[in-house]
Amino acid sequence: MANLENVVISENVVVENDVNDIPQNNVNSVSVTNCGDTSEYVATGSHMVDLTGMPEKISGHFFMRWQQRMKIWLITKGLLSTIMTVCPPVVESDPKSLERQALWRERDEIAKGMILLGLSDMLFDVYCTLHGTTKDIRDELDRKYNTEDHGLEKYIVSKFLRFDMKEGKSVLEQTQEFELILHSLREADMELPEKFKVMSVIEKFPKSWEDFGMTLKHKMKKITWKSLMHSIIVEEEHKKAGYVAPVEFQPKAHVLTGGKQSQNSKNKQPSYFKPIKAKLKII
Repeated sequence: MANLENVVISENVVVENDVNDIPQNNVNSVSVTNCGDTSEYVATGSHMVDLTGMPEKISGHFFMRWQQRMKIWLITKGLLSTIMTVCPPVVESDPKSLERQALWRERDEIAKGMILLGLSDMLFDVYCTLHGTTKDIRDELDRKYNTEDHGLEKYIVSKFLRFDMKEGKSVLEQTQEFELILHSLREADMELPEKFKVMSVIEKFPKSWEDFGMTLKHKMKKITWKSLMHSIIVEEEHKKAGYVAPVEFQPKAHVLTGGKQSQNSKNKQPSYFKPIKAKLKII
């Protein structure tokens, strides 16, 4: 990856120029155009870096998610190259090698500062005193918190297996909660097939949704996660529009019924089960 320097920030768009295209007397220059009053900037040496879009501070949990977001953010700022490359050595026969090394070190300090700003106050206090390059801090965080994330795998699997939808709460909202668990499994390198995820949701429906679940099972060859979510939205709207009987009175299947039956009629036996009373004739 080429060494980058003259960072121009305008309307939240970062334009990066190759340092080789910049005159030597402008190697350390930077041109910054205000992106608006709502943007935040941090000054580092002769640079100002726009913090717009920076990932939320991490406290140690869900490190892999934060790590990927920080990587994307550093790419947009043109700072990832310092992590992916080593410090260029100084070569006596090359007078420009000293400038290249100084430029690399300055950019490395900027990238390290950005990573430190992405840590919670507690983690910042721990890692701000750590000497080394941006890569050293990145590797130290990865060594500690990626391992802890793997320790959460058992908890995530247990949460997936124990998740059960409850009556009286939106099925759509509960499905979205379940989807977050599926995302956590994916981040732990335990991606599940789409059909399995769809079937898992159907099996976790509350009792009042059993009939709807049976209908969906007959469409398993066609149904996708997207169509499942759409079906849940439609069904929930239908249930809100009409009267839903309490769970204990929900029928197990679609049965056409007439008027109300009295308690006596429920216990009444068919006529062909009635005992035959013998009539005795007294002579």
